[in-house]
Amino acid sequence: MNGNEPEKVIIVPYCEEHVAKTVNWVNDPEIMVLVDRSPEEVTLDGCHAWARSIQQDGKKAMFAILYGNGREHIGNCGLFEIDKRSRKAKLWIYIGEKDKWGRGIGKKALNMLLGHGFNVLGLNRVYLYVIEDNTRARRLYESQGFSREGVLREDTFMGGKFKNTVFYSILSKEFKGKDIYGQSE
Repeated sequence: MNGNEPEKVIIVPYCEEHVAKTVNWVNDPEIMVLVDRSPEEVTLDGCHAWARSIQQDGKKAMFAILYGNGREHIGNCGLFEIDKRSRKAKLWIYIGEKDKWGRGIGKKALNMLLGHGFNVLGLNRVYLYVIEDNTRARRLYESQGFSREGVLREDTFMGGKFKNTVFYSILSKEFKGKDIYGQSE
């Protein structure tokens, strides 16, 4: 690969082979404070059970984020609380490999996930919540067309104090990204 070619980013359905890395990430305090996960330790068995439950739940679509030609598993993303009647879902995403932060990988994966939601699942609205202190995530969502709908004041207790949570959404008609296969709309 030469310096002019971008590294390949893809998302693939989450499966058991992705569990080992996920366990490390969900137990990393630095990562989990950014995604507002509770501090209880997750075991390998618990994560395997969780992965199996995701695959059987029609209200969830979870993906592993793979990077580079070697398809290294570097993060996870998904849609959950999928509401087929109202055509909406809640989004979450994180890059677990810290050495991959700040490279635009999350932006590419986010666009693929939104492409899946809007083009495959037929969603009209995708929404998310993010801790107000997570400025990197907020910049990402805003740069991709998410609208800030409001602030939930002192919504989350973390690190010994209450934190605000920011509520964002994007509509299908506002999405100008790529579909899940990386093709331009």
